[in-house]
Formats: sequence, C-alpha cells, structure tokens
Amino acid sequence: MGLRDLAARHFQQFAADTERGFGWSVRVVAPDGQELETSGFSTDIAQLIDPETGVSVSGRSASVAIPLQVLQDAFGELPQRVEAQNQTPWVVEFADILGEPHTFYVQSSDPDRALGSLVLMLGAWDAT
Repeated sequence: MGLRDLAARHFQQFAADTERGFGWSVRVVAPDGQELETSGFSTDIAQLIDPETGVSVSGRSASVAIPLQVLQDAFGELPQRVEAQNQTPWVVEFADILGEPHTFYVQSSDPDRALGSLVLMLGAWDAT
C-alpha cells in the first residue's frame, strides 16, 4: 500500500470516527429532498482575516469534508452549487460545538480525487 492509499484510508477513518476522531454528524439534503445522515469534518468560523492586509474582517466561513464514496453511493452524484435562484440548493446541516444547529447551502464543491474527499464550501441558508 502506497502513501496515497494510506492517506485516503486515514481520511476515511478520521472523517467517520465521531468518538475519537474528527468526525462530526452531518446531514446532507439534495434538491429533490433525498437525505443522508453521515459524518465528516466540519468548520464554522465567524471571523476572517483579509490575506492582503492581515486585518480582521467581519464574515463567516463554513465548510464540510465528507468522503466522496459516501456521497456518490447515497445520491449517485456529488453535491454542487445550484446556480438558478429559483431552485432549491443542496443543503448541509450540522450542530456547532455547543449543540446549536446550523443550516447551510453549498456555495462550491471541491473534490479531492486523490484523497477521496469532497470539500463543500458553505453559505448560511435561510429557507424562508
């Protein structure tokens, strides 16, 4: 087994391990309403640094990394940004460390086909 295989296997393990690893419960909802309860590595940061100036700016950055195969098996496709304003987007839900639930829509979908992960960059979603 090469290093690439080993890295992919390790990602699968730590993304799935919610007891001792980095895994966190995540719910993914397709535009057609199909749902997947899984685990992945999530982030939700409320303050960003401008890389040009190094100055703190107001903002929010959220993402989730989920194994590609889990998403492909569940949906037959990978979540992606829905461009049309009048269409339902892919939605991702997870709780923060305090247990407060948050709902996001997929802004971009970045597959890592070497590691076997899909990083979804997320935006705050309000379905109303």
